Amino acid sequence: MLRMSLLIAVAALVVGVLVPSPRSQPAAAAAAPWMTIYFGTTHAHTGAYNDHGMDGSGPAEVFAAARRGGHDFVLLTEHAGPTGPARPSAYRSLAEAAADDAMRSGDFVALVGYEYSENGGDGDRDSGHLTGYGTAAFPDATARGMDFDGFLDLLVRDARSGPVLAGLNHPVGTGHPAAAAARLTPARRAVVVMSETSNKVRYRASDEAAYYRAFVRHLDDGWRVAPTCGVDSHGTRQIAKRETESKKPCRTGLLAPSLSRDDVVAALLERRIYSTRDANLRATYSANGEWMGSELGSPAQVALDIEVRDPDSGRFQDRITRLEVIGSGGAVLASRTFSAHDVTWRPTVAAGSNDYLFVRVFNGERSAHTAVLAPVWLE
Repeated sequence: MLRMSLLIAVAALVVGVLVPSPRSQPAAAAAAPWMTIYFGTTHAHTGAYNDHGMDGSGPAEVFAAARRGGHDFVLLTEHAGPTGPARPSAYRSLAEAAADDAMRSGDFVALVGYEYSENGGDGDRDSGHLTGYGTAAFPDATARGMDFDGFLDLLVRDARSGPVLAGLNHPVGTGHPAAAAARLTPARRAVVVMSETSNKVRYRASDEAAYYRAFVRHLDDGWRVAPTCGVDSHGTRQIAKRETESKKPCRTGLLAPSLSRDDVVAALLERRIYSTRDANLRATYSANGEWMGSELGSPAQVALDIEVRDPDSGRFQDRITRLEVIGSGGAVLASRTFSAHDVTWRPTVAAGSNDYLFVRVFNGERSAHTAVLAPVWLE
């Protein structure tokens, strides 16, 4: 890592170009453009435009609070349904204008999506929430015909015209009902790219264990989802919280060549993301030379290059204690213990009958994992 940084710096001096210092430089040797790690959330609400807001904040206030809280990017996901804005079109125009005002290319990215919020009681049997982004309409989850299948088909249809994506929010342990195996099609799999393995500022071990079980279930059912953190804030207070000794707000880590709207959306679609309960844990890996989130085909073996670093080197509990490589069914294929704030591990595992692999990170704060990194797919 240090040698690579020095070589880049020397090269910049030779050609007379000033190379900006990125926030974090993943050193995993992938056959892809240089990437930087950014932190944010893919699930946040206002305080004023839903039925359980904690303050009177609108989109502008939420974006400002997110920047104060150290977020590099935020996908604002106000409820799409009866619990959300009374005038969805007017709200969306307001939110998109606020996002444009909040944008600071290279410093902060503001995105406007929604949370498809189906709470049942509207004549169908569906119940569950999903992040949505990029569709032409701000959908009403309770509209006639707008059940899970209708929503998934809307995503697929609008994806023909531009970048569209969705994520499974706070799923139950048996899996999100919108991601039932019977609903899977190749076109739907292409747009459903995320599944929350962390949710809210406050950590609840039982909830996170259920989200993780659901994530594995979705992968086993054939969905190609990557793990995310949804702060799921309803106003400014929660999204502005920074990490302290006692508070561990989750983050979605994202690998992108720059902090721009196009690159953030591309990283989400390409699943170069991870969920972490440590707000500045920098984690990357490549597999057979490709970034996490990639499709590797059918190799006999997978060589992983994993690098994890926590810059809080003075805090003993922030040391990395274990890394695991996980395969189909949640099986641990390889594991190694550590006691350091900056670790590298390069295991090679047999692909066997696994359809996917991913990495889990443990630190000294709890017995459960701290971070879950996006899979690579072997099919």
